[in-house]
Amino acid sequence: VPVNLLAEHSVNALVVGGIGMRPLMGFNQVGITVYHEAQTLEIKPVLDAFIAGQIPVIQENQVCGGGGGQ
Repeated sequence: VPVNLLAEHSVNALVVGGIGMRPLMGFNQVGITVYHEAQTLEIKPVLDAFIAGQIPVIQENQVCGGGGGQ
């Protein structure tokens, strides 16, 4: 549901501190690029870093797993 809801509202990027493989695949399938920032908890610094191109796209080895993950 969150994937479709965001896609229907023309969202094309999402910054997460963590995500599972299944939701990541869902976002990727609808054209939403998922970025990873797990260090900063405040929105403004994350937004500034995103605009500056300093937040990387999440990699498959960074996703949370069912066994405790990251």
